Amino acid sequence: MAIYGALIIFSMYPLLPDKPPVDELQNFVSDMFMGPMVKLGKIFNLNRSFDIVAYKQNIQ
Repeated sequence: MAIYGALIIFSMYPLLPDKPPVDELQNFVSDMFMGPMVKLGKIFNLNRSFDIVAYKQNIQ
């Protein structure tokens, strides 16, 4: 979702009436979509295959 959400937001940028700075949008997208992954990364080491398998099992 993080990749597609960012693509949607940045593709709609020309339609925004106030044209906020791109840096502001980057922070918004990062906080919105990457925040849960950062929190999860504090609990699990997402680079280890065992933790990824445990994460996938909890989702299902």
